[in-house]
Order: sequence, then structure tokens, then C-alpha cells
Amino acid sequence: MRASIGLATLLLVIAGCSASPDAAAPNQVATPAMGSPEAKASPSVKGAQEPGPSKKPPASRGSNRPGDKGGAKPTSGQSPSPAKGTSAPAVASASRADPSGDADGSEDPPPYTDIRAAALRGEGGALTLTLRVDGPIERSLAEGTDMTVNFRLDRKRGRDHQIYAIGTSQGWRADLDNSGSFPGRFTISNDRFVFELPWKRLGGASRLRWETETAWTKAPSGPLGQTEFAFDRVPEHEPAIYPE
Repeated sequence: MRASIGLATLLLVIAGCSASPDAAAPNQVATPAMGSPEAKASPSVKGAQEPGPSKKPPASRGSNRPGDKGGAKPTSGQSPSPAKGTSAPAVASASRADPSGDADGSEDPPPYTDIRAAALRGEGGALTLTLRVDGPIERSLAEGTDMTVNFRLDRKRGRDHQIYAIGTSQGWRADLDNSGSFPGRFTISNDRFVFELPWKRLGGASRLRWETETAWTKAPSGPLGQTEFAFDRVPEHEPAIYPE
């Protein structure tokens, strides 16, 4: 038993001596982002050396962290830096139009279930999402009726987000990622739903893929009735790109 353990240890030592320092970086994969509490608390790697008889100059501090400038390029075993172009310009926009009368579901749903246009605009550190529908929006829906308006944002890197509003007989309520609150402003103006929130609540201004949809349901009016429903989506097939 001890002999086998000793042999295994010897093989590991030999492998450690012959392997390149750049290839032995499992501890660098989870390097915290620059400026985070974890990054500030991380011990300095200045002067660190690889095991083995041959000595290599230590990697520069933070050389494999996103956003660092002048550091060494990532090598095998290190987390690559984010691809160029993941940040969005300070002022940018994207939009999609949708024809009238293409909502799916039951016959004669309310016109505000049918999307006519959707737009995203980033400016001044904030992102505004606007959804225009095919008729005036009711401030409170009929009893037994529910509706959801949803924007899905898929970031190139980082967390994806859901920005939505739910309408009932009690009125409308906006939410971000099912958190129970909305860190911005939500308004309804005639035939428009408008969400506005700081980019920092979404991880910063970023290029992303997006889509929006409406979903409306009405409970049966009697024991023999059927649930009515309607939904619409823009774009219909593949998510759109922000910015255009």
C-alpha cells in the first residue's frame, strides 16, 4: 500500500517538475473580477515560483483577469479574457416592428396583447425598453384575467435577465429576475409599456441578444367554459441583437 502511494507521489512530483507553469493553473480559473472584495482580499502572487529545479519568472499580478491592461496573455490552463466587443457603446439602440393581428390564441383577445413594435435604448447609464401594442392598455384587468409582458436579455458574458410586468385586477407590477421588486421606473402610457433601469443593475452596459413577448389568459366564465388565451412574440424566431 505504502509502495503504491509512494509511486503515485513520485509520479506527481515528476509531472510537476516537467509541466509548464502555464499549464498548471486550475487555481486561476476562478480568479475574482478586478475590484471585487474577493480580489482585494486575495494574497499577492508576486515572487511566486513553480516547483521543480528550473525557475520561471512569476506571472504579473492580475495578468489573467478581465479588464487588465499590460498583463501577460492567457496561456493554457488560464481563464481567457472576455472577447472584444462585449461592451456596448454609451448611446445605442435596437428595435423591431411587428404586424397587426398576428397574436396567437383565442379569437378576439384584447388588442393590447398584440405587439406592434419593441425597442431598446441605452443612454446616460440607463437602459430603456419600450413595448408598443395594438391598443390602449387597461390599468386594471377584469377579474380572472392575467397578463404578462416580458423582455428577456441574454448577455454575451455574465448573468441573463428577465424584465417583466404582471397585470391583474389589482393593477400592474414590474419585476426584475423574480426578485419581488423593480430597481427602476415602470410606466404605462396609452399603448406603451416602458421599463427604465440603470445598466449597473444588469451588470453594466453590454452587447446582448433580446426578445419580448406578451401572454394573456382569462379564466372560464362557467363550469363548462374554457380558458381563453393569447400571446405574441418579437422577434418570432431568433432573438435580436443589441445594439444594431
